[in-house]
Amino acid sequence: MSPRETPSTTPGTGGFRCPTPEGLYPHEIFCYMFYNCIGFHPYPHECPDDDLFHQEELYCMHPEDVNCGDLVPRPTASMEPPTSTDKTTTTSGEFQCPEPDGFFPDPESCEHFYICVEGKPSHTECPDDSWFNPETGFCDTPGEFCTPLARH
Repeated sequence: MSPRETPSTTPGTGGFRCPTPEGLYPHEIFCYMFYNCIGFHPYPHECPDDDLFHQEELYCMHPEDVNCGDLVPRPTASMEPPTSTDKTTTTSGEFQCPEPDGFFPDPESCEHFYICVEGKPSHTECPDDSWFNPETGFCDTPGEFCTPLARH
């Protein structure tokens, strides 16, 4: 059975390293997210709708069929945003979130993006010389989706 998945709007990998060149692995914090490793490169995904990632079956399932253990099923309005790496900084007022929650390109840098939780932006850097691709929501190989002169 193939995984039911949608591309994640979660860019970057939070430091996750693939233990094998190919495979699906649970996210380290959230039960609704997982990584698809291709050539030892982790690509984050999130399960569609309210589904959660089943750690043994390795696909997204209805919440009543998944035991998340210590992982967070889905963020709630009362949760604080997770602190993932030292490359994330909270901004005080320059960037205004276009929507309360989501991932948005940094208008001044291809290598950075903003994670907005409840309207509060956190400035984050893509790993390993990658750029934030607003079309996919991933940190990706630099391409035409960002013009360095305009956003560098």
